[in-house]
Amino acid sequence: MVFIIAGLSDYWDGKLARQWKAKSRFGQFLDPLADKIFVLGTFAVLPFLVPEIPWWFVVVIGIRDLSVTALRSWAEVQSTSIPTSYSAKVKTTIQFVYLGWVLVWLICTHIPSISSISKYLLTQWPMLLLMWITLLSTVITGLQYAQYALNPSPSQESSL
Repeated sequence: MVFIIAGLSDYWDGKLARQWKAKSRFGQFLDPLADKIFVLGTFAVLPFLVPEIPWWFVVVIGIRDLSVTALRSWAEVQSTSIPTSYSAKVKTTIQFVYLGWVLVWLICTHIPSISSISKYLLTQWPMLLLMWITLLSTVITGLQYAQYALNPSPSQESSL
């Protein structure tokens, strides 16, 4: 429940900030950082709760997110900012959907009448497919930010 409330509040925070044109460099830096802390914290506990979720999956997501955060911090020190890309927003949405589904099925494992079905569904191909989509979107956006860091041309900023 906390995950859902936090995800919805993040969505509405961004929507209202855009609607009211309440934009700041601090907010541009802090909002993605808060998302990363929230998402990485949730990802970090998953292998303990669902042993079928591999640690390397969580590590790859963590490395990407920490690298992008370091890149943003470095840009801030240089008195510049790196805008959040549309693809990174899609990646965050995919991660939220993945985490939400895993958490829903985990909750369902504690409901006696559907416990065995829930445990079964956590390890089947739809959940594994969503895991791979999550991983792929995370890696692709990480590579996009790395490319931007290596060659920060104005034309790339619009494609970010």
